[in-house]
Amino acid sequence: MNSNSRATAVGVFVLIGLLCLAYMTIKLGKMEFFSNEGFELQAVFTNVSGLRVGADIEMAGIPVGHVSKISLRRTDTDTTAIVTLRFNQDLKLPDDTIASVKTAGLIGDKFIAVAPGGSPDILKAGDEITDTEPSIDLGSLISKYAFGEVKKIVHTRYLQTVRFLGAVLLTLCLGFATAQSAQAESAARQALETSVTRILDIIKNPGYVNPATRAPLRRQIEDEVFHIFDFSEFSARTVGQRWASFTPAQQKKFSDAFADLLLTTYLGKIDGYNGEKVTYTGERSNAAGNRVEVSSDITMKDGKKTPVSYRMMNKNGHWCVYDVLIEGVSLVKNYRTQFQDILTTASPDELTTRVKTKALEARNGNAAK
Repeated sequence: MNSNSRATAVGVFVLIGLLCLAYMTIKLGKMEFFSNEGFELQAVFTNVSGLRVGADIEMAGIPVGHVSKISLRRTDTDTTAIVTLRFNQDLKLPDDTIASVKTAGLIGDKFIAVAPGGSPDILKAGDEITDTEPSIDLGSLISKYAFGEVKKIVHTRYLQTVRFLGAVLLTLCLGFATAQSAQAESAARQALETSVTRILDIIKNPGYVNPATRAPLRRQIEDEVFHIFDFSEFSARTVGQRWASFTPAQQKKFSDAFADLLLTTYLGKIDGYNGEKVTYTGERSNAAGNRVEVSSDITMKDGKKTPVSYRMMNKNGHWCVYDVLIEGVSLVKNYRTQFQDILTTASPDELTTRVKTKALEARNGNAAK
């Protein structure tokens, strides 16, 4: 082989190598020079620590897109991260889809996990995902373990916090009152405060401490909770995509059973209220102004603070709660994961039966105390 042929061969191999390198750069870097397919949505997070542009978006463990942009949004009352999500295919995502910042393994890369809901309203290109779960601060979590602040696993800590959610409702008005001078009340917060004040007035009724006269007063509390909490919305969002497969009769039975479970579990803790203090810390709304997240901090008896947020929506002119976040963990997302696992092998009627059984266990547990 002469020198010219050798040089040509080397040049061809170098060119092929450069083309391969360019292809890998485009694919690994999530660049899209050759395709404009897909669409973008925005998601609002309170914390995206560790998330990077180019991070994967996964649905059911399958990559369906990537993070194309991360920016900061600052207002007079709040600072949030705006994450632009680029989906590679034409997916149908309901407007109750939940986007969460997850970690691949213990020290892996951060990514966005998307869990579709069951709403008939579909998000369009450029819309905003308002229901999100922020990044978990592993450093803070590990330090709590190291210094003995966390006695059990995170899920147990979460359940312990949820147990006095009923007591949180009773004390929110105290937090609202302390923050009233700092910021004008929104219609959503006014609605929440009004219901909580009414519940507190019932609790202050001397007849509430008397077991003989407590039952009708407890029913008044339940009526007020039904007024501010939309349990049909809770039910649809927790079941998620399978909600449309329920018949209207099955939807009604499940909603009634799920409402009974939540009321029995949380309102049953009112009598065990230990004086936890709640302070209102802020609120944020979506671009359309029809969704508001009211944030608060619960101060435990030992001085530790736990963040609790109430997600509210304007439904037919009435502001109602449709989700609660405790330490950044969505109550709807928690139940949705459980219910979806059950529905992979069980029917809607079987799921309703299980929920009724849990409610009965909670009721018997309350009666035994």
